[in-house]
Amino acid sequence: MGTYEGQLKSIETKLALLQFTDEETANIIEKAQVSSLERQRKIVEKKVDEHSVSEMEMIAKEIKRKQLEEEKQAELSFTAQMKEKQFEKELQFEEEKYEKRLHL
Repeated sequence: MGTYEGQLKSIETKLALLQFTDEETANIIEKAQVSSLERQRKIVEKKVDEHSVSEMEMIAKEIKRKQLEEEKQAELSFTAQMKEKQFEKELQFEEEKYEKRLHL
C-alpha cells in the first residue's frame, strides 16, 4: 500500500479531482447542454468507480491507525527518556550522599 503519507497525498489528489469534476458538472448543468451532461455523467460514474468511498475510508482508517501508533511510540519513548533521566538524578543524588558520608 505504500507509505501512509503517500496514501494521504493520493486521497487529497483524488478529492481535488472529484471537487473539480463537481464544479465542472455544476457548470454543465447550469448551461443545460444535453450532450455534455451525458458525457459528464459517464465521467462521474468512472471516477466514482475508480475512487470508491469504501477504499478511501479504509485507507483513511489505516492512516489514522498508523498515526496513533506513532504517537503512542513517541509517548512511550518520551516516558522512557524521562524515567531514565529521573533514575540518573536519583543515582547522582545517592552518589553525592555517599560521598558526603565518606568525608564526615
